[in-house]
Amino acid sequence: MIRIYLMLSVLVLFWSCKDEDPFDLDSVFFSCNEKGEPFQFNLYNGLIEECKSIIERENFGSTSTSWERNQPNTFRRVISQGGLLQESLNNTNWFFFGDLSIPENIHHYQIDFELEILSGPENRFHVITWGGRDGLENYYSFGINGNQELQVGTVSNGQDFETLFYLPISTAIVSGTNLMTVRVVENKSYFFINEIFITSIERPLYGNDISFNVPGMSSNRLSNIVISKFRTD
Repeated sequence: MIRIYLMLSVLVLFWSCKDEDPFDLDSVFFSCNEKGEPFQFNLYNGLIEECKSIIERENFGSTSTSWERNQPNTFRRVISQGGLLQESLNNTNWFFFGDLSIPENIHHYQIDFELEILSGPENRFHVITWGGRDGLENYYSFGINGNQELQVGTVSNGQDFETLFYLPISTAIVSGTNLMTVRVVENKSYFFINEIFITSIERPLYGNDISFNVPGMSSNRLSNIVISKFRTD
């Protein structure tokens, strides 16, 4: 048994030398869930903590200036009051890509962020996009608006936006700051607001891109973005 373990260890180490993301031997040989507790993906606290680890955290401190962008009379993004203030200065719905993405070898992950809608027409959705590829050509979106409406949708191959789920009034949405969560398990995505499960969809993702938007003539503030990966064994 020891000989087999050593041989496998050599093979794994040999493979990791050629890979930018080396194997974690513990994840290969040991379960993070030794007690065999059930995963409950539709519960916010339904993951096993030992199987979860943070891969990205953004608190928008003084060193987060790479998020800031400014085009006069167009849009503005600036670090303000412990978050990222996003403003659309015209009637365009602006999406900002390139700040975050999910590594290609991660298929189970969770995105948490806090969103505060500050101004603008109440019927316009403030969203996160994930599972995207090629900018606005392929993506999924999850967002809320000032009317307490909630929407999940997608764009595929640059076609028209398709609504996958819509809730006219969600009591989970509060005035002020809301904690938004997207949890991805292979091809299934789960959605939470303020740790309350809303719905899930099962569709293959297009890729690994993430973006945040600000609707036309609107402003919002993002804060406390956390991306975690987790194992299910």
